[in-house]
Amino acid sequence: MDYFKLSTNLQFIKYPKFLFSEKYSVKVSQTAKIIYALLTDRAISSAANTDNIDKNGNVFVIFTIEELAKIICKSDMAVKNSLKMLEENHLIVRKSVGVGKPTHIYILYPENADNGKAALDSKQISAECNAVIKEPVKETTLTVTQKENNSVSKDNKSNTPTDTKLSFGKYKNVFLTEEQLSELKRDVRKWEYYINRISEYMFTKGRNYPDHALTIRQWAEQDGNLIKRADYSTMEK
Repeated sequence: MDYFKLSTNLQFIKYPKFLFSEKYSVKVSQTAKIIYALLTDRAISSAANTDNIDKNGNVFVIFTIEELAKIICKSDMAVKNSLKMLEENHLIVRKSVGVGKPTHIYILYPENADNGKAALDSKQISAECNAVIKEPVKETTLTVTQKENNSVSKDNKSNTPTDTKLSFGKYKNVFLTEEQLSELKRDVRKWEYYINRISEYMFTKGRNYPDHALTIRQWAEQDGNLIKRADYSTMEK
């Protein structure tokens, strides 16, 4: 290893500054942003090849799912989800050009993003973006929305239906009933960690699961953190 000097000549991939803005800091995962940077890097090199320029003068790139996955050390599914996220946020357009032919990927960018004035200014970062940046996921942190906190307050907790699902986790996207939460506390070691873990995973990967309680149990079992209890109903009296 060596220290960086003025004479150092490293190869870099450009990372567009607009990705730090509120809209993209919150809605686009880090994996998707890295893929976007890789796509723009290839677009720059592809611009010299007229075969990668369409009749309208737009540059497209060819990047397979497998190639992207290998470069960033992620699964094919993670890459697919990230590309879908980029499309949903109008950062890329994918066009099929025929059976057996590689998809053409066109890169989009927000208006005025190329005017050279997109300097980073921490004062312009919104409160919502600040909350995401300043509050890393902690194993001991379990959050409930204020509205749901009110619904389970001491005054009316007894009136809350047992099948009503409340939201938990860093991004408040893990839904559990009070009974499910109670069972996780009883059966899963580090249950708060798993709630926050699935919350962050779904947020960053754009994934969801039909049964969050079951998924948490499965993850805990894989890690050896599911407390197995004897089934006394099957034991001889």
